[in-house]
Amino acid sequence: MEESCSHIFIHCPRAKEFWDLMPCPTMLHINLSWADWITKNLECSSPANNNIPSDVNFCFALWHIWKRRNDWIFSKINSPISFTVRQCSWAAYEYFYSRNIPESQKPSTIAWSPPPSPLLKINCDASFLPATLQTGCAVVCRNNLGEWVEGFIWKGYAPSSHDAELKAIQLSLQWIKERGWKNAMLCSDAKRAVDEIKQDQISANISNCITNCRDLLQELHLLASFSLSSSSFKPRAAFKVEDIVPSFWGNEQERLNDEDDSGCLEDLASDSPVYQKTLRLVECAMFAAVAGLTYLLSNSLAIENYFGCFFALPIVITSMRWGIAAGRKTMVATAVLLLVLSGPVKALTYVVRAIGALGYVVTTSFLIRENILALITVNVHATLTLILNSLGFNTVPSMNTIYAIFGTLAWDEGIIGVAEMADECTLVSIYSCCEAAMS
Repeated sequence: MEESCSHIFIHCPRAKEFWDLMPCPTMLHINLSWADWITKNLECSSPANNNIPSDVNFCFALWHIWKRRNDWIFSKINSPISFTVRQCSWAAYEYFYSRNIPESQKPSTIAWSPPPSPLLKINCDASFLPATLQTGCAVVCRNNLGEWVEGFIWKGYAPSSHDAELKAIQLSLQWIKERGWKNAMLCSDAKRAVDEIKQDQISANISNCITNCRDLLQELHLLASFSLSSSSFKPRAAFKVEDIVPSFWGNEQERLNDEDDSGCLEDLASDSPVYQKTLRLVECAMFAAVAGLTYLLSNSLAIENYFGCFFALPIVITSMRWGIAAGRKTMVATAVLLLVLSGPVKALTYVVRAIGALGYVVTTSFLIRENILALITVNVHATLTLILNSLGFNTVPSMNTIYAIFGTLAWDEGIIGVAEMADECTLVSIYSCCEAAMS
């Protein structure tokens, strides 16, 4: 059949199944020409689904039929008809009930204010992607006539949007210094970053970027007439460099306002609560591992007498850095770690070794066709009797005593040596010597 508009939107089986689920009031006029059929449906404004006029539903229906057809032809994607109908109804509903909502007052156009002659005005700004930490900085310089003088872009990575703004200011100051511009003014829309740079307060957690900006700013002040006043820094939304310089991160660029302090962008800042909590957790875990490893190695190498005084040092350091609560958590983590390493695991090792020794004896007895357990008990009985007679005791121990002694020895790793002696058939000679001595 000829691929025409009438076939695509009316007579095609894919179109018919769409109209069956979302009927059009004028579908009875399917014998009309394509132009007349379109006109009839567009002139029909009677309410249909959700009290939405039929002409609105009709327009969105044509679009979704066309889109579903192209998905199948070009991408081999067969969207379920029920899903397409629901999507069409939702789009028509959203359009119809949102078009009558009065538009909010449009913001006034932000204009760039030229600097006084003969100053140069440098504007800097930054963009930041929180998902990948990608950062872009743009710096432009214009004269008092608004003419472009020079500019550059920079891309890299930063832990937060605030650090990205600081990086843009640092690059701008370094650029002004390299160019030797004495009559210049620098403007940024990051008020928080500007305030931190202009403060004289010194903190232990201050970033290197702020320190570098302060040093550069002081050098530029000493050069000549370079001025940097608080009025030179416009508040956020007063100026956006990305409106002038094209984006160089592609479609993934995302602009985030500094006024939106949701916390998700500042998690990697060195002074953020999330960063501090994460650092405390990592240090507590590290010190707990160090304490457990020190105790385990000292105990295994039998040098705990020399290093015993250092066992509590990681807990003390944690308490001094993060408080008593962190030290207590480190102590608990160390205890749990040692319980796992030196408690059940070590006890299970002794049990497995004892069971392995008995299994070794039983297997050897089967292979050499000799009851090694009987030989061991007889030899122990003879040896113990000989020792008692040598000491002047005329006492012969009972076999129950021998079994008790043997059971105790079975849990000691020395039983392996006894089994090895049995494997070398040395127990037979010991038994013969004992019989000769008793006779």
